[in-house]
Amino acid sequence: MTHKRCAGCQLLKPTAAYGSNSVKSDGLQTHCKTCRKGKASSKRVREEEEATSLAEVATIKKRQHSANQRRYSLPPGRTGAERLKAFYAAAAPVDEAEVLETVKAAMAILRLQWGGGPMPADPLGFDFRLAAAMWGVA
Repeated sequence: MTHKRCAGCQLLKPTAAYGSNSVKSDGLQTHCKTCRKGKASSKRVREEEEATSLAEVATIKKRQHSANQRRYSLPPGRTGAERLKAFYAAAAPVDEAEVLETVKAAMAILRLQWGGGPMPADPLGFDFRLAAAMWGVA
């Protein structure tokens, strides 16, 4: 056999125009060297274009992400520690004497509701007698 028809370009070419392939019965490739080079170069161009488009998409996404980060970043003084510091600095100081007077008034109201006798134990375990003794309400 001195000539073979190429499966790509359908031209009858000499066997020297084909590469070897030991799997085929005639020992030659099905496409001529020219067609194989054309397929390889077109594949390479297609892969380069794909890589370029993927790189462009990645660049666009990166820009969008950085723009969103700029838009949603916290202003200075908004980190957790700084917010806690500002909260405790702005919190009104607790007047313990006022709280004690409020508790004493509540205890007096409870005593009147219970008829002035000994206070019952709380079902949740809070000992009103102990609290009364601690707060100076007998």
